Amino acid sequence: YYTANNYGYIVNYLEKGTDRVLAVAKTDTANYGESITETASTIEGYSVSGDSSKTIVIDTENNIINFYYTVNAYNYTVKHLEKGTDKVLVSAETFTANYSDTVSATSLKKDIAGYTYDSANAENLIIGTGANEITLYYTAKAYKYTVNYLEEDTDKVLSTDKTDYALFGSSITENAIDI
Repeated sequence: YYTANNYGYIVNYLEKGTDRVLAVAKTDTANYGESITETASTIEGYSVSGDSSKTIVIDTENNIINFYYTVNAYNYTVKHLEKGTDKVLVSAETFTANYSDTVSATSLKKDIAGYTYDSANAENLIIGTGANEITLYYTAKAYKYTVNYLEEDTDKVLSTDKTDYALFGSSITENAIDI
């Protein structure tokens, strides 16, 4: 009488095209000639490429099952708001990036007339499986303006000009002076 020897086998979870290890390999043993079926593990941010179930017959060596995965792409939203007021300066934008990619806030900033980029709610956005959102804040620029005091129809200067500053988009009211 003979008994079948026990041999080890390995199940690998690899990124397709790179063979980067995505999860700890499973190791187990089975008897020689035994048919073993394994099912691919769920790995956050990835989808199984090909069959999600594989079968091997245990041999004396090379008992390896490889599951390959492709990275999933996810949407992320970028908001552009006036700091302190949350006024929308540019409509929210939606982009796509791969799971675990890092998106830099400064790479998303825009040139918005009358405003200067100030900050973001995070320096980097790491793309995940949930809501991916980053908010960029801008402050209104201050602009110089001048009030002239002129004689009607002749444009003769009646008093020294007044110079002041106001934030972009703000409403300014000036009153005539007594001359």
